[in-house]
Amino acid sequence: MPNDSEREQVYRFGDYKLRVQARELSRDDELIPLEPRVFDLLTFLLENRERVVAKDELYEAIWPGTYASETSLSRCVMKARRAVGDDADRQHTIKTVHARGYRFVAELAESEPFLERDSTPAPELDPYTRGRSGRSWMFVGAAAVVLVVLAALFLLRGGEEPDVTTAGIPRVAVLPIENNTGDPGLAWVEFGLMDMLAGQLQVQSGLLVTASGDVVAALSRRDNAEADDGDTLSNTAGQLLKQLGATHLVRAVLERPGQLYRLAATVVADDGSLSDMELLGNEPLDLITELRRQIDERVVGARRTTLATRTISDDVFVNEAYARGKDQMLRGDLEQAQTLLQAAVDQEPDNFWARHALATVILNRGNAESAAEILQTLLDEAKRDDRVFETASSLFLLGNTRLRQNDYTGAEALYREALAGFEALGMPHEQGKALTNLAITAGERRALTEERALLERAAQAFYDAGLESTPGHVLGGLANNALDRGELEDAQRYFEQGLVVFREQNARDQEAVSLYSLSRVAQYRGDFVLARSLAEQSLHIARDVGHRWGEVASLRRVAEAALVAGDLNQASDAYQDALGLSQELGAQTNTASTLAALAGIDRLRGRYDEAAQRLADSARIVEETNDTIGAAWIEVGSGWLALDRGDIDRALVSADRVLADEAALSPTLAADGYDLKGRAFAAAGELEQASQAFEKAYEAAERGSNRVRRAQLAAALGLLSLDRQRTELAIGYLGVARDAAPGAYEVLVLSAVIAAGDGDWDKAIDELDAARQRAGGLWTEEDEQRRVGILAEAAEHDRS
Repeated sequence: MPNDSEREQVYRFGDYKLRVQARELSRDDELIPLEPRVFDLLTFLLENRERVVAKDELYEAIWPGTYASETSLSRCVMKARRAVGDDADRQHTIKTVHARGYRFVAELAESEPFLERDSTPAPELDPYTRGRSGRSWMFVGAAAVVLVVLAALFLLRGGEEPDVTTAGIPRVAVLPIENNTGDPGLAWVEFGLMDMLAGQLQVQSGLLVTASGDVVAALSRRDNAEADDGDTLSNTAGQLLKQLGATHLVRAVLERPGQLYRLAATVVADDGSLSDMELLGNEPLDLITELRRQIDERVVGARRTTLATRTISDDVFVNEAYARGKDQMLRGDLEQAQTLLQAAVDQEPDNFWARHALATVILNRGNAESAAEILQTLLDEAKRDDRVFETASSLFLLGNTRLRQNDYTGAEALYREALAGFEALGMPHEQGKALTNLAITAGERRALTEERALLERAAQAFYDAGLESTPGHVLGGLANNALDRGELEDAQRYFEQGLVVFREQNARDQEAVSLYSLSRVAQYRGDFVLARSLAEQSLHIARDVGHRWGEVASLRRVAEAALVAGDLNQASDAYQDALGLSQELGAQTNTASTLAALAGIDRLRGRYDEAAQRLADSARIVEETNDTIGAAWIEVGSGWLALDRGDIDRALVSADRVLADEAALSPTLAADGYDLKGRAFAAAGELEQASQAFEKAYEAAERGSNRVRRAQLAAALGLLSLDRQRTELAIGYLGVARDAAPGAYEVLVLSAVIAAGDGDWDKAIDELDAARQRAGGLWTEEDEQRRVGILAEAAEHDRS
């Protein structure tokens, strides 16, 4: 009997045979090349053939821990169907079950489930495309940290520095190279040769070239899931050229009709003209170099051409390992990419771009410290040899490592130096990226005027690079900057513009971000119904595209929108879901903040012991992660809990701890700290001190965009003024509160109390009833006591 290592699972259906351990699909003993995830999807459906497999389950199984769009899944299913002779209409093997998912429906042939391996070796498959690894994508919400780490420059370099000026120079976008050789060992050419050609056009030809990562992202957002079928280039070229800001689009197909390889290429210009070319040769990498020369001479008319070109090395092994590594990088398999790029570096330790690519992968895998060591060495070499492009590229990526380590001062210095290099080289697209990241560092310093100026310069740089519209992430940065400045209308306008851009690009993950942000704006304006609707739309999209980090953020947004509307049940449920997912993903910061939010709901429900336990659990996490902002929020929560329990002194201590470094606080945190202090003084009967604290709370809220918070604090000042027998002042605060957010229930409470003081009992009772209904679970014991008192006074008035 064969042992476990000699046995493998084999499935037969129709003319097909699928060997699980060998990762082979064949028809009549002829191997059918499959991409790794296509093979995984087909196998997963086959092994779960007794049921319908939902899309969400496929995302988890095929892209574990990795971002994948709905388009990615549709393409994967399409390619699996093509491999087994199905299509969208003829579904003999993979059937679509509408609104539910997919099911493997082909009948399996009766055969032994386990067979011994053949004694003769099977045709060798590409070992570098096996296995899966994922790239985590953080879902960005409110803070201006959109694109904290932009895609690293996938550019090659050789020979002298080009004398680059952008005027009149074409910008070329290279599409993935289609592998029609029938050889699964050449699956790497799709992205590997694409990136190699892009690099040569950038370096040897002196052209402006769209980064390979940007091309891959654009393709993944196309609306048509069947975009790979047939000649769709003429239908999509114009859209892609516009989206990428390119003047020329290169598409190529690699074939092997005989002993030689054939590379058939088409270049589409933005005026609609086409140029076809065909090359024959012994090696795919050689064909890429020749194609670059022909694009120079016959199509784009680049200003300089170095005929004696290299790829990145004279060593064939290094070139292929590099290309394979870049292919895996662009596919998101960073573990495999690192293995391949490390092999290239081991073979040629002094190769600059192999080490640069390796550092990029290491950084994207989360090891900023190791990446920084490599990049510092590269930077020293580039500066020593006075290589401007290598210097700027290393500086930019080194800045990203500092950003990952929250070293904003160090990142800023590196980005500024990188920006100067890109400006000297006349590379506006790279200038835009550097300016965007510089804006992030300015935002972290709360230098809001500087942040906005940098973002506006970034928008201009991207326009100069050929993009007809401002990139969505820049619009998002401008919107968040406007929020921080208290300019709510400008923030909404930018978020809405970004939403349009992302919808045009079918960038559903970023569409969810825009909806998330617009939900915040609606909440700040007091439109609680719209805020909840937008939050739920954001959550639906995040789940639909399998974006689990986005799901966490959207769940928290749904909870916050429900909470301000007084729906404690929905808020609690959404926070609980967010907590479970945060813990599953290992998101410590989200876990801590969600625990603190749940503690707040427990406190509103009078469950003080549960609230204290959640705050203690949150505090432990915050201490472990050294999250000073999180610690401040927990202190505020502890202060409110102490106040509810009647411990006024403890509440005041918490407020003073939070406000100790007021200059470093956000407007929201400062407002909450002073609000806590004011209510503690009011509870102690210190009305003058309470009034001063509330005024400072209102001033802090005025610096932010949350008009509801402003209205709540104005209403608190109005009620306190009535307690101090200052009716005219209270009426003035009522006007301020109504101007800020008339929908806040606290505004109705203040209006009702003023009406009662004027003897207008009907109005007072009606407004109190409306306030209680609007407040929902936020209606406090103090609110109810006030209502009962006014009802008693009204009844006494009627009796008299």
